[in-house]
Amino acid sequence: MAASRHNLLVIIPTYNNAGTIESVIRRTLEQDLPLLVVNDGSTDSTAVKLDDLSKEYPQALDVLTMPKNGGQGRA
Repeated sequence: MAASRHNLLVIIPTYNNAGTIESVIRRTLEQDLPLLVVNDGSTDSTAVKLDDLSKEYPQALDVLTMPKNGGQGRA
């Protein structure tokens, strides 16, 4: 049974990926699926980039920020 595209959510965990996260998000949003990015306590400028992108794509991108790094499994 094929899943409906309306039942899908893409989740991307990230930690200190300021140099690549924007490209990954933009390419993922091209798939026209809702996207949740979990910022796992990044200490670089990842949070700033995510904030800017969430303002640019308010209907398609949600960001959850963890206060400290807990590892990919926790994110």
